[in-house]
Amino acid sequence: MTTRGYLVATASAVTVSLCLAPLAIADAPEFPDVSTYQADSLTAYKHGEFAEFRTPDGLLCRLQPANGGIPTFWCYGNLPAVPAGVNAVSGTNFKRWGFLPPDVNKNAPVLPPMHSLTITGSQTNTTCVVGPNGLTACKSVISYSGGGGEETGFVASPQGSRIWRTKL
Repeated sequence: MTTRGYLVATASAVTVSLCLAPLAIADAPEFPDVSTYQADSLTAYKHGEFAEFRTPDGLLCRLQPANGGIPTFWCYGNLPAVPAGVNAVSGTNFKRWGFLPPDVNKNAPVLPPMHSLTITGSQTNTTCVVGPNGLTACKSVISYSGGGGEETGFVASPQGSRIWRTKL
C-alpha cells in the first residue's frame, strides 16, 4: 500500500469511528434566540450553491440548501469542548463529528459575533449564528410534505458542545 493510500485509509477509519462517537456534555448551551442576532445578507457569503463563512475564532462553516433532500451544514477547525481528534461538526444525518483535511477556504468572510445567516430551501430553513464568547451554532428545520418534520443542529462553545436531531 502506498503512503497516500495508507493515509487515506487511516483518515477514513478515524472519521468513521469519530462520527459514531456520541457527545454528552451537560453544560452545552442551547441554540440561541435568533431574533436577538443581526441577520446578514447571503450575498457576501455565497460561494456557488452554498454560503461559507469564518468565525472570529477561526472556524470555517458552510451551509447549503437541501434541494429536495437533507441540508448540509458543518463547521471545521479547532472546535471547543469536543472529543480529542475531532475537527469537524455537522448537524446533518451522515456525519456528526469527524475529521476533515485542512484544504478549506481561508478567504471566506468573517461572520461577526451576534450575526446570523439563513438559507431557505423548498422544505428547509437552515440558520447558523456566531454568538458571544466563542459560540457557533447551526440548525436546520425540515418540513415533510406529508406533515411533521425534524430539527437537526449543533452548538459549539467553550462551555460545552452538543449535537441533536429531534422529530417535530
